[in-house]
Amino acid sequence: TYYSKEGPFGRFFAVLSPVKLRQVAVIGLGTGALACYAGDGQDWTFYEIDAAVEHLAREHFQFLQNCAPRAHVVLGDARMTIENAPDGTYDALIVDAFSSDSVPMHLITREALAIYLRKLAPGGHLLLHISSRRLDLTPVVAALTADAVLPARILFDDPTPGTPVWRRSPALVVIVVRQEIDLDAFTSRDGWAPLPKPESRHLWTDQRADLLRVIRY
Repeated sequence: TYYSKEGPFGRFFAVLSPVKLRQVAVIGLGTGALACYAGDGQDWTFYEIDAAVEHLAREHFQFLQNCAPRAHVVLGDARMTIENAPDGTYDALIVDAFSSDSVPMHLITREALAIYLRKLAPGGHLLLHISSRRLDLTPVVAALTADAVLPARILFDDPTPGTPVWRRSPALVVIVVRQEIDLDAFTSRDGWAPLPKPESRHLWTDQRADLLRVIRY
């Protein structure tokens, strides 16, 4: 229900030209629901750490089968497996691994961000899905983008009262790019806004990450 067309993911793909969106990578497979945004001629790759998740996605859900039957699923820790992709490969890279109560912190550090940027094609877009019931990851992403001097926008989609929960759930995403011009189409009219002022204490690295500061008490 995070992935409805009216929500952040639908708005993200609606803005990007399908013609320019040839290579797409997603870190975190889940049920494979994001595959339903795959377009003709696009090459999608999912990076998933758990073989059981791929089994569930293929045996008990039909998103991969019906929407992107040619999508690749690469098993293993995405920090390592995505290194095998040539630099400059992906027109869009979606990191969708933070919405559970257990956050893979090594996927949202200064060093992880550097890897994602290397794998993006010129003009590529990085989308971080940071919805979480237990953690407020917005300050972490704000600190990361400020540290790397990268333009970014945040979008919190809160469906109107009465929207069925099985249809659309609140979702929080951040889009990151190399140049401000690549954000021109992501406007406040569609809900995109600047990130809050960053604080260096929220900067996560492979050596230091303060989880206690972002817990929702």
